[in-house]
Amino acid sequence: MGRMALALFGLFAIAVTASSSNNERSTEHDRPRRLRREDQQQQQEQIADGESLSQQQKQQRELFGTNLVAKWVKEAKEDLEEIQEMLTKALDDDSSMPPIPVAPPTRAPTRPTPAPPPPTSVPVPLSPTTSAPTFTCGVSPEERSRTITSDLSTVSKEADIEKAGSPQNMALNWLLSEDGLYLCPDSPTLIQRYVAAVFYYSSIGDGWTQCS
Repeated sequence: MGRMALALFGLFAIAVTASSSNNERSTEHDRPRRLRREDQQQQQEQIADGESLSQQQKQQRELFGTNLVAKWVKEAKEDLEEIQEMLTKALDDDSSMPPIPVAPPTRAPTRPTPAPPPPTSVPVPLSPTTSAPTFTCGVSPEERSRTITSDLSTVSKEADIEKAGSPQNMALNWLLSEDGLYLCPDSPTLIQRYVAAVFYYSSIGDGWTQCS
């Protein structure tokens, strides 16, 4: 019995030693994996902490912005109330002031109406005095015509001068009534101008198309 017990105890001790050795080897083998798992957990915790911090910062910023806007609104409201009080006070001061006297409108001075001018006497027209008519050549047109006709008879025949439609007759009529120079009987160019007019009418000068 004693040997049997010792043998069993020896086997138990060997099993315990082997188990401990296996546990140590397993522990050494799983150690890197466990370290990696711990690192991953730490990283995840850090990320979660960062997200939590970022969310917290965002909330703080939103809260700060809300508070800032509320502060601005409050200050603007206070400024408006102050301005309203100033306007009310100014209106009250104006109503308490005495009215400014206004001078009555002055009428423009009236000018005296000038007296009408005295009536002027209407001049009585005098009857025009009749005077003898004056003529260009000092003689009447009839006397001028007779004198020029008599002078031209020294150049042309009286029959040709008196014949209607002849060059001599047309030249005489032109000198008496159409010539712009209106020559007098004693003009030195009378005969020369008459001859030129006779030549013009005898050569059918009204039908000329070219002058040279």
